[in-house]
Amino acid sequence: MNNIILNKKQSDFLKLVGIITMAIDHIGLMFFPEIQLLHIIGRLAFPIFAYQISLGYIFTSNIKKYIKRLFTLAIISQIPFAFLYNDLKFRPLELNIIFTLLLGVAVIVLYEKIILLSQKNSPKNLILSCSFLGLLILLPEIISFATNSVIDFSYGTYGVLMIFLFYLFSHNFQKLIIAYLVLSFCNPIPLIIKSAYWLNLYAEANLWRFIAITWQTIRNNYFFNGFFIQFFSLGILPLLYGIKKIKALNFQINRSLFYYFYPLHIALLILIKLCLR
Repeated sequence: MNNIILNKKQSDFLKLVGIITMAIDHIGLMFFPEIQLLHIIGRLAFPIFAYQISLGYIFTSNIKKYIKRLFTLAIISQIPFAFLYNDLKFRPLELNIIFTLLLGVAVIVLYEKIILLSQKNSPKNLILSCSFLGLLILLPEIISFATNSVIDFSYGTYGVLMIFLFYLFSHNFQKLIIAYLVLSFCNPIPLIIKSAYWLNLYAEANLWRFIAITWQTIRNNYFFNGFFIQFFSLGILPLLYGIKKIKALNFQINRSLFYYFYPLHIALLILIKLCLR
C-alpha cells in the first residue's frame, strides 16, 4: 500500500480514535500524572490530529477559510489549555496544539508556492522562499530559545515537521515510515542544542560535563516524560494501514464535534478538578 489518504468514513473513525486517546492523555495529565500508561495511549493523539490537518488541507476547497477556522479554534482553546496541568497554574504563553497545526498548514502552503516558483525559473525568489520555509519550520524552537522556554509551541518543530511529512508522503507509505522514524530519533535535538548553549553560558564547559548534563536533561525531559513514550506515537503507522484496509467501514462523526471537542473537554476536566479540590 502506497496511498494513505483515507476516505470520509475511514477518516471519521480515525478522528474518533484521536478524540478518545487525547481525552485519556489529558485525564492522566490532570488527575493521574504518575500513571504512564495513560500518557502512552495519548501519544497517538497528536499524530492523528497532524494527519487529519494534512488531509484537511488536501481536500479543502477554501484554504483561507480553513486557516481562519483553525485560528479561531486556537484562540478559543488557549484559555482552557493554559490551565491544563495537575496544579491548575495559569500558563498563558504555553501555546496549544492548534497553533502548531496552523504552522504546519503554513509550511505546506509555502512549500507548494516553492514548487510553483521552481517551475518559473526564478532563482532569487526560490532561495528566499526556501529560506523562509526553513525559518517557519524552526520558528517554535527559535521562539522557545529566545524566550528561555517562556513561550512554547506544543510539540514544537517536531510537530510542524510531522504535519509536513504526512502531507509530503501521503502517496508513499514506505517513505513516510522512514521519515517518521528519522523524525522520532531527531526529536531531542533542539533540547541538546539548548543544553549546550546554557551549559557554555553558565558553567565551565568540557566535553564530559556537557555529555553528562545533556544526558540528564534528556532523561528528565524526554526519557520518562516524553522521549521514550513518544516512540509510541509510531502506532499511527499501523493504525493508518489497518484503517485503510477496512473498505466497508461505516462510521460518521460530526465535523464540529471533532473541532470543538478539544477546548470543551479541557474546560470540563478543569471544572471537575476545581470541584474535587
